[in-house]
Amino acid sequence: MSILASVHKIASSLIPRQGIEWRKFNENVTSAAGRIEASYGNWQSILAHVQPGIVSSFGGKNISEKDYKDLGFDFSHVFYTIWTDDTRLSSVAHQGSSDQIKIAGKIFNVIQVENWDEFNGWKRCYCEEVIA
Repeated sequence: MSILASVHKIASSLIPRQGIEWRKFNENVTSAAGRIEASYGNWQSILAHVQPGIVSSFGGKNISEKDYKDLGFDFSHVFYTIWTDDTRLSSVAHQGSSDQIKIAGKIFNVIQVENWDEFNGWKRCYCEEVIA
């Protein structure tokens, strides 16, 4: 077992997985009003480790405000980092649309997915709250 896999196993025991909902981005469609709107699949349950903020490593601390800005993120928005072994998640795809997750009734766009599969079998996903 690699060092990263060992660290992930320890952190997994401290941050339990929880059920969240996910829906896949299908395509952009034109509404009757002529606006481009995202079309999604049905909500499905997945298991994930959920941490508030942008977290660079599992079980780690949130990154600094400067690092948010360096990544192109708005520090005033609400973000979550999720770790999941569900392989279906994908990030911003076509014309700014992406898969979405729902945590505690709030909807988030999956804005970045990093595949850590070769190290520990998980994906790290940064998610930003959808602001109506």
